[in-house]
Parts: sequence; structure tokens; C-alpha cells
Amino acid sequence: MARCGAIAIRKEKTSAERGADVLKETKMTYGNALTIWKPQTKVFSHFSDMEAAAIIDKADGPKYRYFFMTLLGTGLRIGEVLHIRVKELIDGMDGFTLIVTREKKGEHTKSERLPIAQELGRTLKDYCDAAKLQPNDYIFPGHSNSYRYALRMAARAAGIQDWQHAHPHQFRHSFVYGKVAAGVHPLILTRLVGHSSLQVTQQYYAPQESDLRKAMEG
Repeated sequence: MARCGAIAIRKEKTSAERGADVLKETKMTYGNALTIWKPQTKVFSHFSDMEAAAIIDKADGPKYRYFFMTLLGTGLRIGEVLHIRVKELIDGMDGFTLIVTREKKGEHTKSERLPIAQELGRTLKDYCDAAKLQPNDYIFPGHSNSYRYALRMAARAAGIQDWQHAHPHQFRHSFVYGKVAAGVHPLILTRLVGHSSLQVTQQYYAPQESDLRKAMEG
């Protein structure tokens, strides 16, 4: 904390510093079972908020638009989203929940419940109703390649640099980075995205250019 006269000025922490703080707290709470956090340097390819919004806006029809929204709003892998059936979108007393089957090394594992934002849940529910999908129908039918192609076309229409290499997994990275910036605890984030370990989630706490810029301007 810096002082200007009698006024204390608190500097905003970078994502790396936030990660170190929460993981220090985690280690104190859960003991030595957790590896001490070390700053990483890798930054995963992801869409900015503006890029994601532009891609969604340029999607070719509601099916692809809501598919991209689901990727961005849940952090699920493309295969996990494609395996969700209408009956696995649950409108409960405490909000919307998806029953998802996680992918581990290319294979699907047991199902689990994933709470989702109310707005996304309502959007998907209205879409299923409007399309007259049946309970056993997939919400997003079709081959994964059709969705990958639709993403590249939407990215091109949105003016995304290097649109030829746009990939659905970039939405997953965008989701994780968004939660890191929002201060979500690493243990919760690991559970939300189905990472194999806390150490995988830690990689997303690498300082980004925005963190470096704030540090220089401070």
C-alpha cells in the first residue's frame, strides 16, 4: 500500500498476486496436500469479451449462437456440450442446472450436476421449446466439425485476427480467465471446469498483458 500525504492508496492486485493469495489461504486451510503455487508464464489462447460477443453476434442462426453462448457461459468442452440432452437441462427451485458428462483424455466419465446462470438457462429452455425438441433429443445435434466450421465463419465475419484457427476450446479458456479475473477461488474453479487437478487451474493465474500494464502505470 502506498501513501500520498495522509491518504492511503491501495494498488490493485494482478491476477498472479490474487492467485498467490487465494492459494496461500487454501494451503493454510487444507494443509500440505496442495502444492505451493508458483507463478506460470503460459497464457492460453482465448477470446476477449469483445471478440466473444462479436462472434456470437455473427453466428449463423440461433443453433450456433446458443451453442457458442453455452461454451462461453459454462466452460464446457465441445464434446461435453454436444452430449447434453433436453432432459438434462433442469429448471429447479434453485435455478437452472445441466447434467453433464465430463471428458477425461477423450473418454466420457460419470455424469455430474453443473449449475448455470439463470439467463443462459432460460435462453436454452426457450430455444428447446421453440425448436420443439423432445426430452431425449440433443440440444445441439450434428457433428462437431459443423460447429467448428460455423465458429470459423462467425470469427471471420466478426473480423477476428487469425480467424482460420478459431477453435471452440478458446471459449473454455475465456470462461476460466473471466472467473480468475472475478476472483473465483481456484478450488471452485477447478470443480466448475472439471480440471484433473488444482495444478491445471493454477496455470490460468499467469500474469497477462493487462496485469503488466497496470503494474507499469502504478
